[in-house]
Amino acid sequence: MKLIKKTLLIVFGYVLFSLVVAGLESIIVTNLGMNNYIVNNLKENIQYTLAIYIGLNFLFWGINYIYNLQTVEHLNSLLDIINEKKAKNAEHIIETEK
Repeated sequence: MKLIKKTLLIVFGYVLFSLVVAGLESIIVTNLGMNNYIVNNLKENIQYTLAIYIGLNFLFWGINYIYNLQTVEHLNSLLDIINEKKAKNAEHIIETEK
């Protein structure tokens, strides 16, 4: 189910990205005084919008992966500090019991 959800999210994201690119192109070209339609832009721009979308996804997934690695390293270092404090407390308790 998660795979289907992620696949639909990627496909929906691509469709939305293509519509935004085609709409912006249509607005810009129309403001320059030429007639242009979103449907024509969608047909013409399929290849490069797909390449840009895949590139952006890899970029954002890569940034997210690096950020998650840094977060995990930071949390592991904090966990090590906590474990060291617990070990010192345990040693202190054992010494006071003697």
